[in-house]
Amino acid sequence: MLNTLYFLGVLSYYCLNPTMGMINYHQELGNLPQGDLPSQYILVAVNDCGLIGEVGTITVGGKVQEKPVLVYDCLGNDTEWSWMSASNADTPHLVAAEVDWFTFKEHPDWFYNGTIALVEFEVSP
Repeated sequence: MLNTLYFLGVLSYYCLNPTMGMINYHQELGNLPQGDLPSQYILVAVNDCGLIGEVGTITVGGKVQEKPVLVYDCLGNDTEWSWMSASNADTPHLVAAEVDWFTFKEHPDWFYNGTIALVEFEVSP
């Protein structure tokens, strides 16, 4: 039986160089599949490093997105991640995830306006 793990809140995003750096780094480590990941997935970073490589779904503004999400980075198990759990200037909601640069460029309307995202994964207990 699988458990549903979810992150709910607004989205933030990585700039281009950190996006590419994390893709290359985690592909070299074998944590991610090879290939052009931004064309296949909405890449997300979450605050749980154990989820790198997990595939799930994302709903943004009430609309389920066709592309699956892939966790391609995390904040680090020893990093202070409380900023994701605190409200920010855009909204009183938490930050659900940070998406890759390409997703930000494709969907700029997801940012800076309080649009809520739900990122979900089915994981083993």
